Amino acid sequence: MIKRLIIAMITVGATSLAFAQTTPGSQPLEVAAEDAAGPWGQPDGTGCGNDIVLAAYAAAKVPAKLEIMPYSRAKNGVLAGTYVACFGMAWTDDMKGKVVFAEKPLYSVTAMLVQNLSKPLDVSGPKALKSDTKVGTVFEYEYPPAYYELVKKGKITPMPAYSEVVSLRNLALDRIDASLVVVDELKNLDYLIAQAGVIGKVGPAFAIGGQGTYIGFSLAHPQSKYAKESFDRGFAIITRDGTLKKIIETWKAKQH
Repeated sequence: MIKRLIIAMITVGATSLAFAQTTPGSQPLEVAAEDAAGPWGQPDGTGCGNDIVLAAYAAAKVPAKLEIMPYSRAKNGVLAGTYVACFGMAWTDDMKGKVVFAEKPLYSVTAMLVQNLSKPLDVSGPKALKSDTKVGTVFEYEYPPAYYELVKKGKITPMPAYSEVVSLRNLALDRIDASLVVVDELKNLDYLIAQAGVIGKVGPAFAIGGQGTYIGFSLAHPQSKYAKESFDRGFAIITRDGTLKKIIETWKAKQH
């Protein structure tokens, strides 16, 4: 009898411990953040997107921490359920049933095709691109629908690289025909060109399309619903009280 009682107590204790470890809020949510998307996300863990995400969770009174890594690893980690969320993501059909986005985007971007100034594309727009134009992209990045249409039609052959900076350097070295970058109110083309150290060597060709950039939550992760609801609640708070605007303005000032 005593033996059975001891076993029951151990079983109940182990079950209670397991529950305590998985209860929402008991441990910081692990959010994956890109390390090569400055000024939104940088290798040292700083960035405007990083500040926004952490501020939203702080406003919702939910502990969260960022894990800094390449975007391809972050995205695949979310698809596999290793991380509850990552940013910034844009929708593609292969995410259906695997990822759900926040109610509001973190920011909006425009996909811009960049050309080598010594060897320009000499076309007026995306529809006039020559077949098999080798375009530098970034591993696992999502681009506007118009990009995928151009790939499908054989106009663009993607040449993936680790980051947009690497892609721009490859373009300056004449290894590819063009480079596709995403620009926004903080990360403009001049900023990227300067980062890549290719000023005067590459320049804008034309825009391909635009889209919103979101924090995406893994449907394979047990805390995804909690993480999404908490973020949406916190993001609404920092939008209303001016914190979101202050964060963006602070990062704008750092660009000058």
